[in-house]
Amino acid sequence: MAFYEEVLLPYGETNLTMRVRELPMADGVHGSTGNQHWPSGTVLARLLLEQPHLVQGRCVVDLGAGCGLAGLAAAAIGAKQVVLTDGDDETLQNLEHNVANSGSDQVRVRLLRWQDAATWDHSEQGDLVISSDTVFGHFGGALASCALQVLKPKGLMILVAPEDRRAGVPEFLSCMREAGYSEMARRVEEAGEAFWIYELCKSGPLDPRQPQNPAAEHAQAGTQRN
Repeated sequence: MAFYEEVLLPYGETNLTMRVRELPMADGVHGSTGNQHWPSGTVLARLLLEQPHLVQGRCVVDLGAGCGLAGLAAAAIGAKQVVLTDGDDETLQNLEHNVANSGSDQVRVRLLRWQDAATWDHSEQGDLVISSDTVFGHFGGALASCALQVLKPKGLMILVAPEDRRAGVPEFLSCMREAGYSEMARRVEEAGEAFWIYELCKSGPLDPRQPQNPAAEHAQAGTQRN
């Protein structure tokens, strides 16, 4: 039986309530782990709401979107377009359900297996590419290769990983560095659990209105908050 989770996210002087459907216990054997909402998705959604200029008026692509919380939050605060992707058919069906329930008309759902990213439609490349809790295994190289295909040349990549589920992070960072990206990393805590946020970009602004180093700006904001 499916069940719903409501997540309350601070946004400015108010709160944004997001509601997503989850499917029965996903253990990686009897169901996809993407069918449940994981705390790292909440951390990512909070980050986007704290830095709304990163999504407002922009195209956002979520790799391994799971239940879609972060992408739906981006749409709710003004993203021009959000593309939620996953490689599991059941997860995609659940994403479609959550998008329909959100009432948003700027969110799309796409099947994307990371090894097939070379076929990604360039018209749906992201100004911002996001991902959370997707490198708990040795998937860092695959995630990086995919991100490099779907991210615009001057875009920003944000990865959130629980502190105890980061096996693929070193390979991910190595591949991104080889492609000319630099990263800022910081540790945050949410509900007693530790997470790492990695923000990666090439030199140069996302557009003339924004700072020269959006990753550094994020890191500074996080240091002040913590």
